[in-house]
This record gives sequence, C-alpha cells and structure tokens, in this order.
Amino acid sequence: MLRLGLPICMEGTLSLDYGAHLPLIALDRQPWALQRLLEYAVSAESVGFQALAANDHLVFPRPWLDGPTALAAVLGRTGQMAVAPHVSAWRG
Repeated sequence: MLRLGLPICMEGTLSLDYGAHLPLIALDRQPWALQRLLEYAVSAESVGFQALAANDHLVFPRPWLDGPTALAAVLGRTGQMAVAPHVSAWRG
C-alpha cells in the first residue's frame, strides 16, 4: 500500500493514500483495448495504489476513451480500489 504517514501532533499521524489515473488517450499511437486497461488497473493495485481516477472531456481534439465507461470496465478486476471520475471542459 502506498501510504505516507505525516506527523501532525503527538497523538497521531495523518495518512495520505495514492491513486493512479487510467491512461485514456493513446499517446504511443497504439489504440487502447480493454485488456490493456485491465492490466494497467491490476498493476496499479498490485503496487499499492488505493484508487483509480479517470477523466472525461466534453471536447478534445484527439480520440479519447470515455472515462466513466473505462472505470466501469476495470472495476471487476481491481478488488477494493476507490474510483474518482471527473469531467473537464477544454477550449482550443
């Protein structure tokens, strides 16, 4: 588990969990397939990430996977990871 303990007082600590962002745009020019997303999510969980995030754009100049759909597709393989969907508006 990736966790950073930060001392805040003599009585305890503050912990910080880390998450991974699903890669939804094919920057390496290889199209994203479900198997690649599943492998990414399983790898992130295996090294201790606590959450998966995915964003969605209302407008974007390049092909982009739908964030909420991608999160739903990998949830069955990620055990107890939390999810964090978000939507961004982009203007060129």
